Amino acid sequence: MNMGFTRYWEFERLNSEKFKEFSNICQLLIDNMDIPLDDVTVNEAQVRFNGVDDDGHETFNFSLNKDGFNFCKTATKPYDEVVYGCLYIAKLIFEDSVKINQDCKEDEPYVKKVISILRENKLNQLLK
Repeated sequence: MNMGFTRYWEFERLNSEKFKEFSNICQLLIDNMDIPLDDVTVNEAQVRFNGVDDDGHETFNFSLNKDGFNFCKTATKPYDEVVYGCLYIAKLIFEDSVKINQDCKEDEPYVKKVISILRENKLNQLLK
């Protein structure tokens, strides 16, 4: 386990209608990834969650009103898969409006699971 593993994202201003779409798809991921989460808030202005008990670390909080530089240290605990999925969705929806970086390589195995959930739920149009 990597105690210092962190995911980073940055944006200046996001479209509130697109944020609603983003939060709806994040809720879909949360419902379909079978990873226990705690402190879950998903609404038209925020997507927030953490892992449960020892499987939690820092709370992921992607908020419409929290622009600028953001990060979430996940220590590669199980909920990191959902964090990755939400950031992947953010990049698909907000495109160049969001910059995403993390302490890892781009060839995450998580992406296959996220794409599969999108396809199962007929959201192929996001996968340009």
